[in-house]
Amino acid sequence: MHFNKKLFICCQIIIFNLIFIIQVNSLKSLFNINQDKNYKKPIAYIKINTEKELVDSLSFSQLIGKRVSIRSGGHSSCSFSLINDTINLDLSGLKGIRVDKSSKVAFVKSGVLLDEYYNEISRYGLGSTGGMCGSVGIGGIALGGGSNFISPKFGYLVDNILEFKILLANGDIIFSNPFNKYKDLFWALSGSGHGGFGIILEYKIQLHNIQPFYYTNVLNIPIQFVAQTIILVDNFINSTENLNRKLSFNIISSMSTIDTNPAINLSFFFIDGSIEEGEIEFRKLLKLLPWAKLNKNFETNKTFMEIVELAPKDNNQNIREITKSRFIKHINITTAYAFQDFIYFTNSLVKTVKNNDTVTFSNQFYYHGGNHLLENEKSSFIHRCEESKYSVVFYCQYLKGDSDKNIQLYKDNLKKYLPIFGDKIYQNYPDDEISNWQSSYYGNNYKKLQEIKKKYDPLNYFKNEQSIELP
Repeated sequence: MHFNKKLFICCQIIIFNLIFIIQVNSLKSLFNINQDKNYKKPIAYIKINTEKELVDSLSFSQLIGKRVSIRSGGHSSCSFSLINDTINLDLSGLKGIRVDKSSKVAFVKSGVLLDEYYNEISRYGLGSTGGMCGSVGIGGIALGGGSNFISPKFGYLVDNILEFKILLANGDIIFSNPFNKYKDLFWALSGSGHGGFGIILEYKIQLHNIQPFYYTNVLNIPIQFVAQTIILVDNFINSTENLNRKLSFNIISSMSTIDTNPAINLSFFFIDGSIEEGEIEFRKLLKLLPWAKLNKNFETNKTFMEIVELAPKDNNQNIREITKSRFIKHINITTAYAFQDFIYFTNSLVKTVKNNDTVTFSNQFYYHGGNHLLENEKSSFIHRCEESKYSVVFYCQYLKGDSDKNIQLYKDNLKKYLPIFGDKIYQNYPDDEISNWQSSYYGNNYKKLQEIKKKYDPLNYFKNEQSIELP
């Protein structure tokens, strides 16, 4: 690379004066770490606040012969936003949201968090698909799918991206959309997750009109009826034409050392129709579930923002966590009872914790709904059709290393259950312990993704543990 003294000085200023190089020991408190012994060790950290700072930081990193790792919201369940011996570029300062109300389009920079995004667009009476955890950065979730309660009607967030503004390894900033010369890159980015094609600066996203209020309700489900509930809810959705795009639901089991009474809730959202229509459909479902009890503390008829704010925010950067997810290939007795059995297991395991640690287990059965009706060819995201209508997410968090023995039992048992649900993995919940991740994330699209990777990053500069490999 040709030496540019001016650029070198500029980058030194960024490194030393903007936020300066942070030592590795300090990094440990800034990111979600699964285990102390496994925490990642970048050599430096740069807080990015402008696109120019990002361009200069990339150039400087290349000048000194170092690769970069990219962090947006810092929610990578496998710490893929950190890579050993790299300069970590923290995009959380790269903020900015511009909304064009007439065309219902938002221009969103990569450092924006989901709750910031939702709050801004809802001011215009507009909403968006995406995740349900507001503290997640849009820079990561948008590339790997992004599903929330209105997704059965409008699809994944990745289906609503109109254009990417991206910084390539050669220093060029380009705009990639389905109609220009970078349409192959657009296809690849739309579902590649942590694929490693470049650094996204900004997303152009299609927004949607939202209702003033949505009919919502919550049922408490006894643990012994979880499997039957899953099967009956699936039958209910399939019983009426187009109902699968009018409602959303999820079943969540939570158990912790703080509250040892297990709570299993079925949340119901009617997302395409009046409050009255939603009440009618909910009452139909309730008749099928005689064991379910209404949660009297839950107020129905909520706004878009009130619903997305129901999800807890994870702001503790010092937690130890494990997150695994699988799309469910088929809803049947085996998969339904496997989910129920694992709830029994986690409820028993949490009671064995003896060290005053705060340990929480969460098991979620989530409906993605109408996503399977969208065109697969427009993106590299393979998780469509009936086999991806549902997913399970298993989450464990704790604070102390003393709990590692209990958590190892959790991990060992979870490994036995995961194959029951299938082998397809949601890119937003990567699994660093699976060997066939290429197939699990990308299926038959992997070879095409490799060719596009070779075209735009021929030296494999943006490489991580499970990024797209060169052919």
